[in-house]
Amino acid sequence: MQKMISEPCWSSWISSLERAYSIGEVIRIEPLAKGSSSDANLVVASEGKYVLRKLKNELQGETEYELANRLQSYNITPPILLAAEDVCIKLDEAYYNLQPYLDSIAREENDYFELGQTVGQMHLVMQQEDNIPEQPDRFDLGVTWNRVQKRYHDEETEWLRKLKAPVTQAISYQHEKNGMIHADLGKWNIIYTQAGYRIIDFGEARYGNTHFDLAALLDSSVKWTGEQEDCIRSLHSFIEGYMLYGKVDADLLLENIHLWTMRGVVVIIDRYGLEQRTLQYCSRSMQKLTHMKEMVERLYLSR
Repeated sequence: MQKMISEPCWSSWISSLERAYSIGEVIRIEPLAKGSSSDANLVVASEGKYVLRKLKNELQGETEYELANRLQSYNITPPILLAAEDVCIKLDEAYYNLQPYLDSIAREENDYFELGQTVGQMHLVMQQEDNIPEQPDRFDLGVTWNRVQKRYHDEETEWLRKLKAPVTQAISYQHEKNGMIHADLGKWNIIYTQAGYRIIDFGEARYGNTHFDLAALLDSSVKWTGEQEDCIRSLHSFIEGYMLYGKVDADLLLENIHLWTMRGVVVIIDRYGLEQRTLQYCSRSMQKLTHMKEMVERLYLSR
């Protein structure tokens, strides 16, 4: 069977993968996606299809393996395969892990109750486990905001003045770290399969407050531009499903929606600068934040 190589360096990887993993003959490797935590490649082998993900460091590999080892038995995430008894493999001076590839199914509407159940079960399992390697928060708002302020110290821009109060408020929150959280639980890390929802890419997992994950997923998955009643129904269904396994506090949810939004805004400014597109993104995000808070408050007032 002819091997297909899309990148020159991958030709040296094939023998390493075949030696380290029981996946048979590697037929081809091709780019799959790039996320905030890792780059991903599709590995097609004689024993199946797999995702080869580049990691930040070996600590990420250890953290992800421990979490996947616990969660995969509940069918929440695919397992991470051991590489010759190690949690990851080193290729060209970088660390990678390997997971079975999940075939996703497109669907027009989310089942928010089922999605809430999946996230609630994930949090329940993750809170029951300790001794998971701790990872730093790479996008800590205080650190990122200080960096942005120093960079634009001589430019008293209107947008930075507008952001100062809401960012300072978000930094001031002192949320209890009540367990291990995914910490990047946007819709981009949710896959719908024939067996239901699956959660992937735990590359940012750390100890934190579970409402942070709820804020991230609701922000990215609910159709906030739709009818208000549809938004509230989606929120209600998600929370009802989640509460089969965990608790949701309205004030903590509102604060974490605020925190998640401000982190995103400041990270974008830090990464791309104060360009017109960046400022447009900031404006849309702040408008959306106001709308999300109104919808959550309406939901809890009606309960």
